[in-house]
Amino acid sequence: MVATASELYVPLSDSLLVLDPETGDEKWRDDSRDTVNAVGDDMAYVTNGNVLAAVDSATGDERWQVETNRRESTDVVVAGGTIYCSITEDDAVADKLVLYDATTGDHLGTYELPTTADQDDGVLDATNYLTPAGGKLYTVSDNALVAFCDKSDSDSDGEDSDGDDTDDC
Repeated sequence: MVATASELYVPLSDSLLVLDPETGDEKWRDDSRDTVNAVGDDMAYVTNGNVLAAVDSATGDERWQVETNRRESTDVVVAGGTIYCSITEDDAVADKLVLYDATTGDHLGTYELPTTADQDDGVLDATNYLTPAGGKLYTVSDNALVAFCDKSDSDSDGEDSDGDDTDDC
């Protein structure tokens, strides 16, 4: 279940029910989807199999959809106008991060995800640590913190301007 100030998304076994959180009245229902993965900018981002779609939060009208070519249901995070979708292709561990424009669904890029050895089962799914903050998305890799950022919104030229051997966002 996902809650916002204006919608309560309730996954049912065969549909997605959206309620007004103050009154409990049904706002809309989608019988073709049963999961909401993320909410932001008056849109709900939902998946059904290997399809990611954006629907209007108030009406349930679909704005766009894309095929993600993913094998399993994985994390979807919205930050800074970008959808970050972790993709599982070969095994149970997410191995790619695919970026989409949150407004249009346009593909913005694909990145290999770092994974880290875990003491219990030998593998740590990096998507367990996808955290949006300050217009960036952070994850962990071995002994490093990795930040994904949208350089189109900054003055950065991709150069190291502060002398710390990192590409500044």
